[in-house]
Amino acid sequence: MFKNLKAFAIAGSLVLAPIMNTSSIAEEEEKFKGVYVMTGLGLTNTTDINISTGGKIKFEYGGLWDVGVGYDFGDIRAEISYDETTQNVDTVQGFDAATQVKSRSIFATAYYDFRSSKKWQPYVGVGIGSSEIEASTAYVGNITLSAGDTNIRSAILKLGVTYSFENSDVFFERSGQGFDDFTIGSFKYTGIGVGSWTLGFRQRF
Repeated sequence: MFKNLKAFAIAGSLVLAPIMNTSSIAEEEEKFKGVYVMTGLGLTNTTDINISTGGKIKFEYGGLWDVGVGYDFGDIRAEISYDETTQNVDTVQGFDAATQVKSRSIFATAYYDFRSSKKWQPYVGVGIGSSEIEASTAYVGNITLSAGDTNIRSAILKLGVTYSFENSDVFFERSGQGFDDFTIGSFKYTGIGVGSWTLGFRQRF
């Protein structure tokens, strides 16, 4: 189904810094089950894009925000989320570029929470979804990058840690998002990946 999807290979190379395993300060508590909402803000970096005629497209660091709603079954969570990233192209074949690129994605993601009855809860998540990629302005040089947008399939892998309060959680995660190859104008983009660090909040009901 995802013939050209490279998300999981890209995301698999993104490793979260070692997660705390401080059992001495962890507290046993009854695991919540039910509906929650979440939101987060983060920092993103898109992988360089190799150009067949030589050189690369390089991106500046950008921003991310996301919102979602999910259901916690205990150790397993299911979530529907919307995220948006915004990044500027830094250089194209070494020349300055003034192009902004946005991605807007909807994901269905499944999570597994380790140590789900503890205050500190490492977790892993994997999701699939649909993304709209938009380039706001064109670049004309040795190559031409057209303004425009396209809709493609995408996938995401997440590694994170949650600190649980009575009715809410704070979480910190590393994610890798990958996209099917796509074309805007006459240029084909291949092997695109976005790595993100996100700090977020969940409210349980």
